[in-house]
Amino acid sequence: MKKIIFSILLLTILAASGCSTQNENEQVIKNVNNTASRTDVITADADDNKSKAAADSTSTRLLPAYVKSQDENKYGYIDETGAFVINPVYDQASDFSEGFAVVFNSEDNQYSVIDYTGKSIYKSSYNIGSFHEGMAVFDDYKDGKTLEGYIDTAGNIILPAVYDKASEFKDGTAYVYADKQIKKIDKTGKVLSSVDINKNDIYISDFRDGYILYNSVGSSIMEAMDYKGAKLPLPNNVSSDYTGYGNLMYLGNNIFAVMKKSGTEDYSSTFTTPYALFDANGTKLTDYIFYDLSSYSNGYASATDDTSTYFIDTKGKVVDTLPKFEGRGKLTLTGSVIKAEIDDILTYETSDGKVFYQTSDDVKLSSSLTLKAEKFKPNKYVAVHYPVLTGLSDSSVEKKINEKLYTIFVEGRKDIKKEDNLSVDDSFTGKTINNLLLLNKSGYDYSFGAAHGMPINNYYPIDLKTGEIYKLKDLFLENSDYVKVLSKKVAAKIKEESKKEQSMYFNDTFTSIQEDQYFYLDNNDLYLYFYPYDIAPYAAGFPEFKIPFDSISNIINKDGDFWKAFQPDK
Repeated sequence: MKKIIFSILLLTILAASGCSTQNENEQVIKNVNNTASRTDVITADADDNKSKAAADSTSTRLLPAYVKSQDENKYGYIDETGAFVINPVYDQASDFSEGFAVVFNSEDNQYSVIDYTGKSIYKSSYNIGSFHEGMAVFDDYKDGKTLEGYIDTAGNIILPAVYDKASEFKDGTAYVYADKQIKKIDKTGKVLSSVDINKNDIYISDFRDGYILYNSVGSSIMEAMDYKGAKLPLPNNVSSDYTGYGNLMYLGNNIFAVMKKSGTEDYSSTFTTPYALFDANGTKLTDYIFYDLSSYSNGYASATDDTSTYFIDTKGKVVDTLPKFEGRGKLTLTGSVIKAEIDDILTYETSDGKVFYQTSDDVKLSSSLTLKAEKFKPNKYVAVHYPVLTGLSDSSVEKKINEKLYTIFVEGRKDIKKEDNLSVDDSFTGKTINNLLLLNKSGYDYSFGAAHGMPINNYYPIDLKTGEIYKLKDLFLENSDYVKVLSKKVAAKIKEESKKEQSMYFNDTFTSIQEDQYFYLDNNDLYLYFYPYDIAPYAAGFPEFKIPFDSISNIINKDGDFWKAFQPDK
């Protein structure tokens, strides 16, 4: 549920430490073709001597990778054997550049610059860029606005954050935007030249390679200029009434992606309208045929069609010498290594097709039981990762459970067409409590053009002996009026919370739980929860209420199959 709530908050106002070993009830990492067992895994901010020795033992570069631990992705760094060298304990992780990478930890809301040993040299609450010529752009927030400056590889602030936008250093100089001027500076901050920009107020979204992508404040139409202030002759295919975003992108290598003119000029067009490639002179390189374009790396970008993701070169030609990947996502080529992020699965492989790391949605429940992940993808916008239970001793019960799981995850998604303009991302986690499998289906449905999507968070308690999926009522004695009893407890908790100044609940909204109220449980407690908007705003996520079993012991059916499935000794 943490991942879903984090996503809600991120959309409204724009994630447990992991480890490299695999435990029960933890999601599986496929470390393909890696037979060596590594003992030199580095923890964040490890002892200098130990971590330095470990780092010195690796001669290959480190690559950001994550493990799936319950409902969160935790990032660390692997070498080119697929073994973790820096433990996956971060919520975000960038590529290494000049020996340093930037990671983010949501627990303390801090970005950190780390070296190959995992040691932090600089921390900030705001974004930090990659290093170029020993300097990295960092953000700071001052007087209601984000400003940028530069730090060095020792973590010292060399140029304070006084610029509206700052570029990477190249050949000893960089460009900054401040005071409605584009200024060329050296590493001391000395202004070497400047150009006045004849724009009153602009919002800059990209400031790289001599180009500025921006939109005027109050307009969503993207434009581009060079560092001399000259507007680039790129087509503008949207009207002044356009309310979408991303109608122009800079991809690197002096190449821009321009969105095709569409009859729909709202946010939905961003997802459904193809792009063409243009150079900085306005020369059209391709027709309007590309979707989900990535930036260029090593001279290649990636794009998608209805079934696959593939590489294109700087002329917009499909690269047949590099592999295609079934599904929708992003590809990056660095040296001979391909990083593929396809339908929420991360894969690293060599350009000749040798996979050395891959995540999986498989969940190992015990030494014998596993929830294997299968993918159902009826169109480019839908990715359903659904579970198949394996290892149960009773094959007939296993079959019964899997038929029910298929119905839960897949049946309702079969009729979704590309033309429905609906993005679907479904996945699962699960754990066992004695003879009970507690399966969690999570997801996110987004209708193109909507202000936000709707998260999905449903729990299914499944008896591993019978295959029965229990309902809330199955936990209680017949005629116990459990709805009334539980409603009173929830109402009391809401009333107590509502006395606080920052209460998240709607006034006078809650009257009663439903007979089939959303719930999950553990050995000691029952948790009732509500969907966004039921009793609180969207940003509140899934409000939940913990009810100890001891407090409702008199209405629990302790002779019932549900209770005995997870409390066999009570």
